[in-house]
Amino acid sequence: MSVAPVIHQNAAMPWTALAPGIEMQIFHADAETGEWTVKIFMHAGSTLPRHRHVGASEFYILDGRGTHEEAGKFEPGTYAFEPADALHSPVHVHEDVKLFMASYGPSVFLEPSGDTLYVGDATYFAKQMERGPLARAVKRFFFITVWKLFTGKN
Repeated sequence: MSVAPVIHQNAAMPWTALAPGIEMQIFHADAETGEWTVKIFMHAGSTLPRHRHVGASEFYILDGRGTHEEAGKFEPGTYAFEPADALHSPVHVHEDVKLFMASYGPSVFLEPSGDTLYVGDATYFAKQMERGPLARAVKRFFFITVWKLFTGKN
C-alpha cells in the first residue's frame, strides 16, 4: 500500500464519457479500498440514470443549478453527503453542471425496470484511467458528440 500523496493538475486530466451527455475526469480510483474521486460534467439536457450508492458518497457543485429529487435544489457551492444504499431517481439537468464527487464504494446504475444497467466502481474507473487517447476519443464521440447530434444540443 502506497502512502505517497496523489496529485493531479486539473488541466492535465483527460475527460472520458460516463453516459450520454455526461463525462468525467477521474482523479483517483483505488480498487483495494473501493474509493474513487471524479469531476463530473453533465451537459445541459443530459440525464444521469437512476442509481444506488453501495458506498457513501459526497459531492460539491462547482457550476450550474438544478434539482435532485432526493437531495433537493443545488447551485454552485452546494455540498451533499449521500449515505450508503441511497437510491436516486434519474437526475435531469437543464444547464451545464460540474461537480466534484468522492465515493466510498460502487454506484449501481439502473434500468427503469430496476435491472442493473452498469456498475461504476473503483476497478471500472481505474480501467478508464488506463485507456489511451484514441479509446477515450471514440467513447466520447459516441456518448457526447452523437448524443448532442440526436438531441439537438450544441
